[in-house]
Amino acid sequence: MNKLCLLLLAVIIHGCSHRPGPNAERNFHRLEFWLSEKDFFRARDSFAVYKEDFSDLQRLMIEANLDNTFNRLEQSNRQIRSLLKDHSKELTDTAICKLLQLKQANSAKLFEYKDAYETIGEILGRYRPLLTADEIKDHENSNIIWKALAGQPKQVVRIHNDALLTIKRDKVGLPNLLVKADTVQSQFIFDTGANLCTATESTAKKFNMQLMDGVVEVGAITGLKVNARIAVCPVLTLREVEVRNAVFLVFPDSALRIPQIDFQMHGIIGFPVIEAMKEIQMSENILKIPAARTVFSSQNLALDFLTPVISIDGRYFTFDSGAGSTILYRKYFELYKDSIGKKYPETDINLGGAGGAASRKGYHIPFEAHIGNSTIRIDKVAVLKENMDKEHDHYYGNIGQDLIRKFHTMTINFESMFIKFQH
Repeated sequence: MNKLCLLLLAVIIHGCSHRPGPNAERNFHRLEFWLSEKDFFRARDSFAVYKEDFSDLQRLMIEANLDNTFNRLEQSNRQIRSLLKDHSKELTDTAICKLLQLKQANSAKLFEYKDAYETIGEILGRYRPLLTADEIKDHENSNIIWKALAGQPKQVVRIHNDALLTIKRDKVGLPNLLVKADTVQSQFIFDTGANLCTATESTAKKFNMQLMDGVVEVGAITGLKVNARIAVCPVLTLREVEVRNAVFLVFPDSALRIPQIDFQMHGIIGFPVIEAMKEIQMSENILKIPAARTVFSSQNLALDFLTPVISIDGRYFTFDSGAGSTILYRKYFELYKDSIGKKYPETDINLGGAGGAASRKGYHIPFEAHIGNSTIRIDKVAVLKENMDKEHDHYYGNIGQDLIRKFHTMTINFESMFIKFQH
């Protein structure tokens, strides 16, 4: 009798765990919308509230996305495998296509290039009719990268001891680090906003980088496109940090030159290497890469594929240590357009970086942000009245060095996913 009761109880509990709550469908679509709008933090917090109301299918779908966004890549791929194996009959082709796109992003960040290549092949082969022309172009461009790297080893970063690296500021105030390989060395910009590491053709040759087949089209913040080659650097070091098999975009020297100020960039240490360091502590003149991680209660950092996103005052901004200045986008302008239009004259905002220059209509305004217990004010920040492109338009702006340098130390942790500022 007791065994029968326990069995019935188990059946009841099992059935209840798979029965969605009355508002599950509405809340599920609400979370899907926030994720599509890049409002990752609201989606995360709401999921914690509604999680128990969702069906297994809904829960796995949201978890796969949130695990990707908060850098739990293996977990995200486990959720995707479970969905494709156990719920394939419940999934539409559109849902499967989105899951495969997520899987490709996870594999790329895990340096599993062959899996990323095969997954994009499946997307372009079976689900092409579901993609927009821009999505097809983006996937075909990515496919060139993953095809070239499919036979290459994974990137490996080894931190032998706490590393203290001297930061040298260049002509535009960006942080540079001394990078070495055997007997050669060069100053590389340290740039959290760079989706991949970057080098000029002359620097790639100097560091004995191995060029891969194919040419890819790379977008810049200006909206312009520039062609680049893919290369793998066998080994480079930043004092106690050893990096093997880092992937670089290789540009003509002229593409990384700013002739107006006679400034030539040689290389950029980008997100894949920075993320693999797991934690960095950055001050005005020193970059520390600790062997042991910092403990911090907040989780204010997310990832949009390879782009760091930070939550400030309940709004979400991309975060770019390689940008000299903070810039606010149209989404921010729309919040305050009446007061901005009355107080400040409209002007042309010049945008520049690797890949060229462009301009947009906008204003120069003061910007205030509350970070921790501090109120930070920047007297003059550009805010754009016009759209940038579909990726930038989701965000309120991009945080740059003018805000970062208001603090003595900035800690970025890619395990616990936080950015911590300290005076």
